[in-house]
Amino acid sequence: MGRELQDYVIGKYNHVIFSSEARLSAIISDIKREVNKLEDKFPRCKKLKVQTYHFDQNGSGQIYVSPESDYDDNTVFQISWVEVHKLNGEDKL
Repeated sequence: MGRELQDYVIGKYNHVIFSSEARLSAIISDIKREVNKLEDKFPRCKKLKVQTYHFDQNGSGQIYVSPESDYDDNTVFQISWVEVHKLNGEDKL
């Protein structure tokens, strides 16, 4: 299940630029839907948890997926993002 989820995320979101907080929310929702779909496909595997972290006010953060357990050392994948500005510093992408 983990490999299929990794392939899905890499195939769809590798080096993606998004233009709004709404788009980020849509990406997170899509990943959660895919996790639910794969959990239905592989009912004997451990359930996965999807966590998001916003690190600072500069727009950086992370989506982190791991098995539901007391230990987070078995990461399935993580995606990091950072807010990007145009060169003039006035407009955001």
